[in-house]
Amino acid sequence: MTKKLLIIFLISHSIISAQTAPNLVATDLDGMSHNLYDYLDSGKTVLLDFFNVSCTPCQEATSHMDDFWQTYGPNGTNQLEVLSIEAYNNSNQTVEETINNWGVNNPVINLDNIPNAYIPYIDGYPHYIMVCPDRSMDSFRDFEFPETILKWEQSANNCNYGDNFTDIILFQPELTYCQGRVHAYLDIGNAGFNYIQGIEIDVFLDSTYYSTINWNGILTPGLTTNSPNSPVSSIEFENNNIFGSSIAFEVNANSDANLSNNNIAIDLTNEIITNNTNINIEI
Repeated sequence: MTKKLLIIFLISHSIISAQTAPNLVATDLDGMSHNLYDYLDSGKTVLLDFFNVSCTPCQEATSHMDDFWQTYGPNGTNQLEVLSIEAYNNSNQTVEETINNWGVNNPVINLDNIPNAYIPYIDGYPHYIMVCPDRSMDSFRDFEFPETILKWEQSANNCNYGDNFTDIILFQPELTYCQGRVHAYLDIGNAGFNYIQGIEIDVFLDSTYYSTINWNGILTPGLTTNSPNSPVSSIEFENNNIFGSSIAFEVNANSDANLSNNNIAIDLTNEIITNNTNINIEI
């Protein structure tokens, strides 16, 4: 039964990916008009983000989607548009308050219902549809970190490079910094369709080259270096003599088609930085 269900899912996903995206014309909360086909005809890829103000995973995705928007939107490479669409009959005020609290910066459209042409493709929230300039689309639901981010990247890359490309992405490191000691856990994802081997991570201190970390495992498409199936559980950088205003990490792999997602710079001027730190107090 499991195998049959898996086959049905794969066939269904393939059919959705092969569909032609219906046009979408709507006005966002700032009064700006958006025409999906106009964006596509100009050569841009468009990510349609169908969300609901009461959807917790939608909120969890917000900061990651903003990073995606800043990298590929008008303030970045300007090759992609992100349109977030609330279609659950909420007032403009409710949606505006929600997106302000969530920190949404890309255009947001508030509709009373899912557009009729898109009803067959939306079966829950959040639901993402990546639309290529040729009007083909890739549809996927829910948000999981970092798998969904890899899917955004992979789907957008597929629009630009087809299904035979290499793309490596560096996620925001978990980093602690105090009194010159830096300890960072690095996670790198394969957002392409080719296996990647021989990854190098260059470290820069105040924009000056500092050192290189080598990772010799084989990274499977759709996985990260921290995935259970990867040969090394984590990549770490640790040094007790880091004194500067910023530290940056840059990943490198042969034939990387997309270099826009290879760099992360972290401000060290606040002296103490922690991400995802657990503190256990036992009495």
